[in-house]
Amino acid sequence: MTYQFLFKEDGAPIPRADYPQFWYRVGDILNFDDAEDAKDAIENQLEHYSEEEQRIAKRIIGRLHSVINVSRIINYYEEKSDDYDKVLEIFIRTNTGGQKLEYSDILLSTATAKWKTLNAREEINSFTDEINKIGVGYSFGKDFVMKGAMYLTEDLPIQYKLSSFTQSNLEKIEIHWETTKEVIRNTVSLISRYGFNDKNLVTKLALLPIAQYIKNISRKNYLTSTNIEDVKDQNNIQKWLVYVILKNGLGGSSDTKLTQMRKIVDSQYDRFPYELLNRELQIEPSFNSMEIESMLQANYGTRYSYLILSLLYPGRDWKDKIFHEDHIYPQTEFQRKKLKQRGYDDEKIEKYLSCYNSICNLELLDEIENKTKNAKPFDEWISDRDDNFKARHNIPNLTDYSFDNFLEFIEQRKKLLTKSFQHILFEDR
Repeated sequence: MTYQFLFKEDGAPIPRADYPQFWYRVGDILNFDDAEDAKDAIENQLEHYSEEEQRIAKRIIGRLHSVINVSRIINYYEEKSDDYDKVLEIFIRTNTGGQKLEYSDILLSTATAKWKTLNAREEINSFTDEINKIGVGYSFGKDFVMKGAMYLTEDLPIQYKLSSFTQSNLEKIEIHWETTKEVIRNTVSLISRYGFNDKNLVTKLALLPIAQYIKNISRKNYLTSTNIEDVKDQNNIQKWLVYVILKNGLGGSSDTKLTQMRKIVDSQYDRFPYELLNRELQIEPSFNSMEIESMLQANYGTRYSYLILSLLYPGRDWKDKIFHEDHIYPQTEFQRKKLKQRGYDDEKIEKYLSCYNSICNLELLDEIENKTKNAKPFDEWISDRDDNFKARHNIPNLTDYSFDNFLEFIEQRKKLLTKSFQHILFEDR
């Protein structure tokens, strides 16, 4: 070793050896922008050393400053294993400087070198950009598209690692690329119509079994079909995806589960096999009391709120319509200052504030309904609505919908919502 290093827990002095030693706290070099300032800072501590020893000490401090603050040092690690995936993992971990490379960038380079007629990098990058513009927009990454290409190409492994990207496998992906793009595009278009967006689509990989099903039925008009059986089928797809997300169906070890789901979807073509997929993921097709209580506590605009609300509208025509989360009792009224002006005590104010933003005070309205309602007091708004509207939005029948009766409204609506969540069903075909 050129220099000695000691890791110390306290400030005890270093024993002197037979030759002169000057110990310097290495981290102190970070306090100086200029090497000369670092040298000046140790001047007084060197006065008992000879001129030659002082010169050597200052030169070493200058070198330390240069290595830490100036020099561009290349650190390297020799990996003797021939496991390319292990090598890639090390490379990605250490490649934190400059332009960050992800695992998909390395695999893209492999695919680009081995595709025969298409440029893999251009194709995958442009298609990723394309699906991210569907609906209100998404943030799918290249890794999702490449994983999808492997999943949707027959007989390919779905493990996202370099060893899966052999010459033979990449040729198969290239041959099926146009079909892969079409079914992924159609899948994202379908789920976007049901109000899934980048925030609430927590488990993006859950789209792959749906894409595989759309590929298997091979019907170009499936997305636009008004056939009652197709509508039921698509509604079941929506419910299944909501269940997977809310119940965290994929969880860990997603590759294993995805592999099993691919086998299930391949075994049934006439309808989306939600029952078998639920069984594989160990998802109950209903919600228990604890799950319902948790769902009712979800707040406005959070990750799961729209999905939870969407389950309350089983007969709704979702296609090409936009629905907004709406506060039934306008949120503008739930300000502490306004509540005090109404003469409410602190206990009542806290109760109002604790539940006005929850599912119990939320509904999904289309754009026109939402604009006409605006921030109109609920007792005025509801007076023009019929019984069908109340039933559709789980509005309890009360004699008094005034703001003072808000807590009674919440209590009664909670009962209605609990009952609705207990009886959510997939549609028979």
